Amino acid sequence: MNTDGTTQPFRAAKAASDPAAAPTADSRTIRLVLNLTGANDAVLREAVGRLRDAGHTVDVRVAWDPIDAVLFAREAADAEYDVVAAGGGDGTV
Repeated sequence: MNTDGTTQPFRAAKAASDPAAAPTADSRTIRLVLNLTGANDAVLREAVGRLRDAGHTVDVRVAWDPIDAVLFAREAADAEYDVVAAGGGDGTV
């Protein structure tokens, strides 16, 4: 994990030359805010991969403490993400 809360991609993005990787009119920008436990969930990782494969931009942030989650969500709202979602089971939501 990087010091700014970003993580390595759950699944490598498809090459830009791949037509399936091109955004569509229905593609969304998604910020996902997780706690450390949620970030390691295999099912969630697969779901993020499927969203990316479908052409959505999924930006994952891992919160070290509750204020991080608030800051990451506010940052996404300011950047006009289409969707901001949070999870992890520790009260992050």
